[in-house]
Amino acid sequence: MTKHPRFLKTVVPLILIFALFTFASCRKPDTPTPILIMRNLDIPNNPAAIQTIKAEISRPDLASIFKTEPIHSRLPVQTGIGRILWNGDSLQGLFASRDSRYGWKMKPDAATALKTTLFAGPVSEMTFSVQVIERDKVTTIARETITSSQFRELDIPLGSFSGKRVTLVLATSGKGLGAWINPIITQKKRSPRCVIVLVLDALRADHLPLYGYERNTAPTLTNLAAAARTFRHAYSPSSWTLPAHVSLFSGLDVSAHGVISPEHRIDSSTQLLSEAFASAGFVTAAFTGGGFVEDSYGFHRGFQHYSNRPGDVFSMNSAERVFRYFRSFHRRFRDLDGFYFLHTYQTHAPYKAPFPYPSSFHPGSKLNMRGVSNFLHLPGELFQSLPPGERENLIDLYDGSILYSDQHLIKPLVEYLQAEGLYETAMLVVLSDHGEEFFDHGAWEHGHTLYRELIQVPLVMKYPQSQLRGWEEKPISIQSIPNRILTAYGLDTKDFPAVNSPFVQSLPICPTIAALPTRVSVIDGSVQYIRTIPKTGSTGIFQPPPVFHETEIFGLTGATETVGASLNPAEKARFLNLIKTELQRLQRNTTQKQGLSQALKEKLKQLGYLQ
Repeated sequence: MTKHPRFLKTVVPLILIFALFTFASCRKPDTPTPILIMRNLDIPNNPAAIQTIKAEISRPDLASIFKTEPIHSRLPVQTGIGRILWNGDSLQGLFASRDSRYGWKMKPDAATALKTTLFAGPVSEMTFSVQVIERDKVTTIARETITSSQFRELDIPLGSFSGKRVTLVLATSGKGLGAWINPIITQKKRSPRCVIVLVLDALRADHLPLYGYERNTAPTLTNLAAAARTFRHAYSPSSWTLPAHVSLFSGLDVSAHGVISPEHRIDSSTQLLSEAFASAGFVTAAFTGGGFVEDSYGFHRGFQHYSNRPGDVFSMNSAERVFRYFRSFHRRFRDLDGFYFLHTYQTHAPYKAPFPYPSSFHPGSKLNMRGVSNFLHLPGELFQSLPPGERENLIDLYDGSILYSDQHLIKPLVEYLQAEGLYETAMLVVLSDHGEEFFDHGAWEHGHTLYRELIQVPLVMKYPQSQLRGWEEKPISIQSIPNRILTAYGLDTKDFPAVNSPFVQSLPICPTIAALPTRVSVIDGSVQYIRTIPKTGSTGIFQPPPVFHETEIFGLTGATETVGASLNPAEKARFLNLIKTELQRLQRNTTQKQGLSQALKEKLKQLGYLQ
């Protein structure tokens, strides 16, 4: 009997601690996410309204605008919540028909407000009402009527209900179909968190002064690096846009995410970095050039606003347009935590920029809008050399597009954050998805090999308060970026584990020419091992024909690669085993292919991918 008090003194506190831990783990957070689409509805849409929505979105003129499909991998697909596709943009929203009602319980404070955008679809006339229910009292605090294909921003203060437990209701009436686009409950923050991932498509690291280039192509990026963590050996898992970006957002290598051809789409179960930030209550938006980062590939998930427009490949001022789109959006949401993805094809072929940038490094540079295909009949002459003057002209134009991007995207972005008082606390990540070849290994552009000029990319990460700065010499894959960013903000990284070497690069399918061989590469420390596996099919379309090497080994320690790095038999066997494993993973790929829209096909043809 005397043992019982001691037993109770030992066990009871442990039980209490376990119970408290369990309660803390399971209970709802004190402050729900401000993104209303991410919250559970307290007043769901009624069955009659849902039937009306189903009937409306089956109409041919609305089916291409209102999409009931996943907008977040953790949200179940349900009628009334989805995407609005309009003029190249994908917008998350709540679909609204006559008698639609959505409601959430909340307790506003003096600074609380509702921020949303109203949309009336074609051949519609919709009245949008914002109501507050306090006990049995219903107060309409805003009412707007808009007609066919109109948008209207709505910012409604809720401070008059401060401290009261109320239900916020979004109600609609009228005819047709509309949407409450991205309704957010705002509460001004003293120091909002701002995370920006900026991708300059097809930018190779060794064309930046930061990485030893003799031309001053990016002075702003060099200055930014002084307050940032800069990675001397950053690598992409592939050498073309689509699989590289899926790896960037998922933290997975190519064989793991399975998006290996232009017909593949991101699997709905794949967790994306944008979804992690949306779950954490961040406003999320992307301003891109579309193409292989088109929203239709699944990149829209987690983004409340995803634009395919500003970074277009044939816009002479693509980089500047991306900045302007971002600035316009951010000004409305500057007081809220935000995660932003900016992407431009400014540095992608054909190399272009407004004058005088094409002649920045050579007064006689001749501008063209076809890149190397202005001189060659690609893809048949992919392996054809050019006279030195024409090659140098292409490099001049490419370097001019880098300088333009630096001066009209990176520079104004930094200056804008500084003017808004957000620069010190912001996280700004600047990188590329792959590089570009100028006949370094006997070919042009990208997507056909895995040599250093195509997979080594710049990576500069400016942390909040510049917590980490200086050079990092350890090799890194861009797959690791989600883990690094989420770790910096103390957010959950379980879906985005750290990636350690050896790093695998995969090119099972060339996006331009299917007959080109499969290539797999492994980088471990300062050694790259490349294996080429020829395919059945003719490469006779090439004049001159390409020369393929089954095995290539390079040392990557210096500014230039060393051909034929020495490997002992055990090291070679280890690399071969890694290559074999990667090929087996690629062969097991079960990712579903999708049909490409005619518009996307045309865009990819313009980019030089589809024939």
